[in-house]
Amino acid sequence: MKATLLLADYAELSNGKLGVLGGGLTWFYAQSSVPLSVAVMIDAAAGEGGEKHEARLRIVNLGGEPMGFIGDDGKPYRYEIDDIIEWPKKDIDVDDDLDFVWVGRFFGINLDEGLHRMEFVIKDKVIGSQVFAVRPKASAEK
Repeated sequence: MKATLLLADYAELSNGKLGVLGGGLTWFYAQSSVPLSVAVMIDAAAGEGGEKHEARLRIVNLGGEPMGFIGDDGKPYRYEIDDIIEWPKKDIDVDDDLDFVWVGRFFGINLDEGLHRMEFVIKDKVIGSQVFAVRPKASAEK
């Protein structure tokens, strides 16, 4: 099982179709709360349908450390989305792989400048990742 991640301004699933706005996002500015959607195309082997999987979408630094923030309540929070996903078994008898699409949305992330990585994890194994950059905010002074 492997996955391809597509970072976007907005993504949603509707009737099994993936809708994406601003897809292929590879960077955004630091010091601003940015909404971010992640479309995940899971390429599963033929026999993996019909199972429930604990899935996690997370943001880490390039060293693998989880990224997050301190909330107004003083508690630390990580940029992670946990979900239980299940895709149907194939209803035809062919030996092809299955594809399954899942979407996660962060409603406001605020990261320091530098490179970060989005990871999609199933069964404690990273099955897909995408590196993205957080750039310094453009200065108004010239």
